[in-house]
Amino acid sequence: MTHKRILTLLVCTGLGLSLAVPAMADSVPTTAATAHEKLEAMKAKREAAIDQHAADKKAKLEEHVAKKEARIEQHKANKEATIQAHKDARAAKKEILQKNRDAIKASKGKTTP
Repeated sequence: MTHKRILTLLVCTGLGLSLAVPAMADSVPTTAATAHEKLEAMKAKREAAIDQHAADKKAKLEEHVAKKEARIEQHKANKEATIQAHKDARAAKKEILQKNRDAIKASKGKTTP
């Protein structure tokens, strides 16, 4: 007899039904529970991935903002240094011009107080 024929015979006589139904009853909830657990695990994994992505994105944004603020501060420092260098150069030029004027006046016999 083939496997299908034996199964049909068991089901028809009731013996197979008494053996099959409890086995099916046990396996169906287990399968459903397993499927439910798999679904919950997938949901948890997805939420974790979303949270990780959000955390990575936030960290990247904070890093970008920090770099931008550092560039702005560096630019301000460079600008202040340039302004101060120009002021110093103008003061030195004025000093040199004043010395030249004094030298010219001294050569003519006039001195400034």
